[in-house]
Amino acid sequence: IYSYPEQKLLSYFPPKSLEYNQFKQYHNNITSNITISEYINGDMINLIYDDRCERWSIFSQSNITNIVDRFKKAIFINENDYTPILEYLPKNNTYTFKLKNNYMKNNSNIDKFYLISVYEIENNMLKYIPYTEYENWSILRNIEGIIHFRKKYDIACYEELVYIHDIDDIDGYLLTDINTGCTTKVLNADTTIRQVISKINPYYAYEYLCLRRIDKL
Repeated sequence: IYSYPEQKLLSYFPPKSLEYNQFKQYHNNITSNITISEYINGDMINLIYDDRCERWSIFSQSNITNIVDRFKKAIFINENDYTPILEYLPKNNTYTFKLKNNYMKNNSNIDKFYLISVYEIENNMLKYIPYTEYENWSILRNIEGIIHFRKKYDIACYEELVYIHDIDDIDGYLLTDINTGCTTKVLNADTTIRQVISKINPYYAYEYLCLRRIDKL
């Protein structure tokens, strides 16, 4: 996101991940520079400091109309757009969060915003900051629970990825080259099914289940 008409870089959403097979072509093995963490399936929102008006701003490309208000509520931003948390965040960074999809609609899993990327902006240039660095910043660790971090996994080879789905209830796995920021994801089979079902008109889903129950497919 650029300012107008100055064309000053204000905010940056992380790039799309590579296809799994393409990632494996670049990385034949899981080495020490490749980390594996929980993949968060959801909508992104960016937090940046706009020094033109000396205030924090929030952007989103999401179709969720109230995602900005939900983010403000989650990190306790009041009606004057103030929260003490923002006083301690470095202002030359752009922060990207994801609102984790709440498939089950249970209260314990509502509005969890995960910090998924941080980029430093200097002289209209971006500097990638790996999560292994920013997740250890004291200010972010102090507000863990208000914002959330992805689970991490110790996996030695690609073949091991298929066995963890049965152990942990997560959306999938994100493989990251911490030197370049290049990523790929491996989705949990349940997540793929949930994504498909979420796009189906509930009436037709209900009708299908009724027909299936009486064996009239």
